[in-house]
Amino acid sequence: MKFSNGLQYPLYYPQSILGYERVKITTTIPTTMMVMEQRTNQQCWNFIMSSFVRSYGIKKVVGDEDFHYLALEWCDDHNYICDIHLDDLRKVDVYFRKCYEEFKGRD
Repeated sequence: MKFSNGLQYPLYYPQSILGYERVKITTTIPTTMMVMEQRTNQQCWNFIMSSFVRSYGIKKVVGDEDFHYLALEWCDDHNYICDIHLDDLRKVDVYFRKCYEEFKGRD
């Protein structure tokens, strides 16, 4: 919705001691950073889960909550930064397979 001044929001004229002064109020969305963080967090989790799916198959990964818990734990431990310096997805899959085996061994 556009107003006659071309802005999305109408201009607000607060009353002051001198009368009316023209003031432009701009708004920002405080959740912008939070949305970006959520997107980054989701990308990290998706990266790990895709590795599990390549290694174990989608039915097993979807049906077993341990994969989800491990992915969340790994993301938390690494501050949701997936900076694994492996040059090949197979090496990534082997890395996360070892992580999963260690995770299952703790139970």
